[in-house]
Amino acid sequence: MGEHPHAQLYRELAARVARIEGHTRAVARMLEEGRSCPEILHQVRAVKAAWDKVAAMLFDEHLKVCVVHAVRDGTLEQSLEGLREALKEYLGQ
Repeated sequence: MGEHPHAQLYRELAARVARIEGHTRAVARMLEEGRSCPEILHQVRAVKAAWDKVAAMLFDEHLKVCVVHAVRDGTLEQSLEGLREALKEYLGQ
């Protein structure tokens, strides 16, 4: 049995999430230290951008792998509907 089709990406994303956790802890420390609002907001923005990159990578993977497989399998409509729902949820709609 071969490796999961997303295994490489998931390993990379897990490493990114670990870094995001570290940055999130840094924000908590900044709050505890009473750092300035602009400094904290800068760090929060960096964390948000990192999460946006994770999401973008997942959406890209879905398009490159899952949608291609769905075209081959005849399940494109279902795959696109899943992507549409995931995108709506991500955007908070």
